[in-house]
Amino acid sequence: MAAFDARAGSGSKPLFRLHAHTKATCAMSFCPGIPGLLATGSTDKKVKLWDVGNEQPSLLGTEDLKTGAVFALHFSPSNPLLLAAGGAKGLLSVWDIRNSAGVVKRFGKQLVEIGGELEDSEESSEESD
Repeated sequence: MAAFDARAGSGSKPLFRLHAHTKATCAMSFCPGIPGLLATGSTDKKVKLWDVGNEQPSLLGTEDLKTGAVFALHFSPSNPLLLAAGGAKGLLSVWDIRNSAGVVKRFGKQLVEIGGELEDSEESSEESD
């Protein structure tokens, strides 16, 4: 994936390139409530969350949502902490991104402002470690 500043016009160089997955990246969605939070989905069956708020993207979390190859991703407009993914198995999965320790660490304050308490998700993240 490559990110461009559309204001720079045609022929501009990418702001950054992101080698997001081991196979083709087929879907992406920006979180409407957290600027710079990007989700990507791939035929490698993984959904990844990225901080792309600067020109050095960093991986915050990876999840296999058991949908098979991921072809569709979308953050909920009414609850931007929920990410839906659809894939080759004909299944739809929803990921509460508060369950990603990397997202909580990087965007904790914003998560609380949008969706309330983090205590349950932090405890479940610590238990799974």
